[in-house]
Formats: sequence, structure tokens, C-alpha cells
Amino acid sequence: VFALSAARLENGIIVYDFSQLDRFVETFHQAGLAATIEGGHLLGRVSGYQTPVAVSCDVVENGAVVRKHLPPGDPAVEAHFRRFLPALREHLRAKDWLGRYVQHILDEPHGEEKPVYVRYARLIRELLPGVPTVDAISLEEGADFLRGSLDIWTPVLASFDDRTGVLRQHVASGGQVWFYTCIYPQGPYLN
Repeated sequence: VFALSAARLENGIIVYDFSQLDRFVETFHQAGLAATIEGGHLLGRVSGYQTPVAVSCDVVENGAVVRKHLPPGDPAVEAHFRRFLPALREHLRAKDWLGRYVQHILDEPHGEEKPVYVRYARLIRELLPGVPTVDAISLEEGADFLRGSLDIWTPVLASFDDRTGVLRQHVASGGQVWFYTCIYPQGPYLN
């Protein structure tokens, strides 16, 4: 959703135009494919899975809005989310799409990314109250950091072989479990 928004300055304040997002959602809706609207990842990485987390943000430089990739510890990141997410929520509410919207945070959070993930998951919950969060995950490093941070767990298929107990606990506590196809694992999996 961030890539489908346009930012501009009005009286020194960044405001958002979601008309491109609307065009995409309405196109998919007309095709019967927009029952769930998945907001893309709000956190990303510099260039690949093993690189540091980077966040695409709108900032004001020299009197103009500029999109920059910033490290998650930069104070401008939280300021960006505090502008963008309430504007997005209000737009979704006005379009009557809020009830079918889910928000991705970071694809397959792992390793040193876990505390960053939890920090921003809490902020996203604060700024998008009632909006479920969804992400592809690996359960190889444990799931404790996901509890309370992520509503819809989407583990790699191999997780269903030996971690179904953890997944059942999540569902029993009110969460959901989806699955996705990927390049991994291979062999007997539908990938």
C-alpha cells in the first residue's frame, strides 16, 4: 500500500493520496478477487534476506517530500508511520475496506531482526487498531517473539511436519495459520 500511495506537502505537512491504491483494489474487486486486501510489507531489507532491515519512508528535505530507505532505529521511521498509518486507516474506513484489510510487517523475520519486528508490530497495532497482521514466517528459531505481535502466521510448509503443536496453540489462542508456496522446501511439498 505504501508504494501505491503518493505523498505531497500541504501547509508543511505530509498528506497522502491513495487513488492508485483505490484503482488496484477496485480492479481486483471487479474481477472478484478482493475479498481480502493485503497491505504489503512495511519493513524491508537493504538488498536480500541476510541484509539489514531498511524502511521506506517519506521525509521532507529542502521543502519537498522524498522517499528514502532508512534504518529502523532512525527516529524518522516512527514519525513516518505515525503519519502514514492513521491516514491509511482513515482512507480504508472511508472506503469501507477496513474489515477486509490485513497488514504485512516484514517477510520471514529472523535472527537479529526479531526485536525490530516486535517493536514495529506494536507500533502498527497501535496505529491500525483492529487490523490483523500477517507474515510469512519460519518456526526454526522459535515462535515466542511472534506471540502478541502477529495474528496470521504463514509458515513455510515444512513447519506443518514437526511444529503443528505450536501452530495449534496459536489457533487455540485466537490466531490464524495460513500457508504459502515458495521455493523452499522442495521434494514432497507443493512448491
